[in-house]
Amino acid sequence: DRGGDGAVAFPLWIAAD
Repeated sequence: DRGGDGAVAFPLWIAAD
């Protein structure tokens, strides 16, 4: 969870920061 917005459930969000 890089962005701190529940990225743990969305790998795309993690990569997009």
